[in-house]
Amino acid sequence: MLLTKFLGVASLLIGAGEIASPARLASALGLPAGPWTVRAFGAREIAAGAFVLARPASSVGPAFRLAGDALDLALLAAALRPRNPRRGAAAAAFGGVLGITLLDVLAWRTTGRVQRQV
Repeated sequence: MLLTKFLGVASLLIGAGEIASPARLASALGLPAGPWTVRAFGAREIAAGAFVLARPASSVGPAFRLAGDALDLALLAAALRPRNPRRGAAAAAFGGVLGITLLDVLAWRTTGRVQRQV
């Protein structure tokens, strides 16, 4: 459950950054999306974090985060195009999101097991 709470706090912080500086983030990564898309992703991230923190023993929060990870990875994959001058930064972000996704899978599997045992 500690991992789930950590991921919830991380969601709030990441989402706040996406909402606070969407144009800067999109530019830094060479994202093929405008600031409103990044801002929407930030709102989704904050909603996921709030849900995870409100119900840390539920597997729904980590599943919500996993769905968001899929969206993040899809957008970042589009930024890995060869003509993107920020491709290296996008690749680093892709790797970071992939690592967080693995933690989300672990949290989802762990919370699901706890629920089934109760």
